[in-house]
Amino acid sequence: MNAPCRYPDNGSGIYAHLLPYGDWVEFNLAQRCHQNMVESSSFILASTIVSGIFHPKISAALAFLYGLSRIVYSIGYLAKGPSGRTTGATMGVISGIALLLLTIFSGVNSILK
Repeated sequence: MNAPCRYPDNGSGIYAHLLPYGDWVEFNLAQRCHQNMVESSSFILASTIVSGIFHPKISAALAFLYGLSRIVYSIGYLAKGPSGRTTGATMGVISGIALLLLTIFSGVNSILK
């Protein structure tokens, strides 16, 4: 007798059938928040490290703002669904672009010295 595959179950498999619909929706929203953070974390970490070599305080402040944006994004998304993620997403994009620009500035400044 073949047992159904139970791992990994990202909320759409056999264990999802055991959850009430509201809990399943909440679980999938949390999964999406987490996956979105994982997708962008390599860019943010690399930018923070590179720009932090030359501008540690500004880089740390922008990285902190990005971390805070992820918390705001998650809380808003879990509470209100897709419409609740706007504030956190905006904060994240602004801090991410600022980190990217600071990284580019640091690199260009380093080359020209």
